[in-house]
Amino acid sequence: MNESLLSVRSLVRSFQAGGETLEVLRGVDLDVERPTSVAVTGESGSGKSTLLSLVGGLDRPTGGSVVVDGTDITTLDETALSAYRSRHVGFVFQFHFLLRDFTALENLLIPGMLASRGAAGTRDRARELLDDVGLASRADAYPLELSGGERQRVAVARALMNRPRLILADEPTGNLDERNARMVEDLLFPLVAREGCVLLLATHDRALAARAERRYELAGGVLVPA
Repeated sequence: MNESLLSVRSLVRSFQAGGETLEVLRGVDLDVERPTSVAVTGESGSGKSTLLSLVGGLDRPTGGSVVVDGTDITTLDETALSAYRSRHVGFVFQFHFLLRDFTALENLLIPGMLASRGAAGTRDRARELLDDVGLASRADAYPLELSGGERQRVAVARALMNRPRLILADEPTGNLDERNARMVEDLLFPLVAREGCVLLLATHDRALAARAERRYELAGGVLVPA
């Protein structure tokens, strides 16, 4: 049996609110054994973003484990977690989070610099990814000179820049109109497949979720097949 690229076991996350304990995740289990796309749906507040934050090392669980490529990231210190996020995970959020004082090309180059990757080939990789998302001619444009759809396409390219094993997409089309949302979808799935990544997607959009190879619903703090 192949070792899982991603293995989540008995994942629990609770928060203290007003003197009470709010249990958002109550024992989530998930195994992904090969590059594939996995969609997680659920009502607002069901814990979708919390799950992605835990898998991405942006938050720490109350209990359970998250194992990526054989490493339990819940045991890592902050320095190691930062290296994990930089080198092994690509994030696509509902908002693009591009740095406004840098061009589209520079926004792609920065992740490589943070991961301490060599300069050789990095600029070529960035230009190729911008071409992949249809923005080769906009490489020198600043975020404020780009449309909302264009900014999100740059964000998709940036997520892939360091060749991560895992792409986490949290409502990646939530701020877009239908035309631009479908355009981002049409780029995201084939690019992730080409790069051999696992895509873990959280969304309210049932049409977007339907494009994933595996679908789950987060309800009552646990994942159930959808």
